[in-house]
Amino acid sequence: EEAKFELIRCFNMVDTNKKAIEVVHGYHSGTVLKKLVRQDFDHYLIDKKIPIDASRTLLVLNFNKKQKNLK
Repeated sequence: EEAKFELIRCFNMVDTNKKAIEVVHGYHSGTVLKKLVRQDFDHYLIDKKIPIDASRTLLVLNFNKKQKNLK
């Protein structure tokens, strides 16, 4: 729950000039955070989720989605 809260906080503060957020979730001590980022976490700004390697995921942003949702 703490990790999910931090992800939401990050998205609430993200600069509109950013194109992506790299999340380092690790992989040695289990897969709970990795699963949260790659499968369970959803936010309207996320356009794509790209696994970089076993410990990192790139969340590509799309601010046009935000503008469409506000109309």
